[in-house]
Amino acid sequence: MRSKLYIVLLGVGYNRDKLTEYLSSTDISDFWFYNMPYSIFIKTRLTPTQLSGMIQSRFGKHFIFITEVTRNTDGLLNKDQWDLILKYRDYDV
Repeated sequence: MRSKLYIVLLGVGYNRDKLTEYLSSTDISDFWFYNMPYSIFIKTRLTPTQLSGMIQSRFGKHFIFITEVTRNTDGLLNKDQWDLILKYRDYDV
């Protein structure tokens, strides 16, 4: 399966730092970064269902929303943040 870029919106029950430490220690993600509270952009070959299940099984069942970042995207971010999103949205790692 081709890697896709997702934005993961985490409920307040999650500790983003623990999740990013875990992502850095495994091969689950090809790349990740964050720029807003309670969210992480993750490039992975996992489906949203698989990614959600992995997060919930390791870090508890709290509110979570995962969606693919597609070409139909807009928002108010700085240029560096958009550059990362556009690079990893379109780049197959």
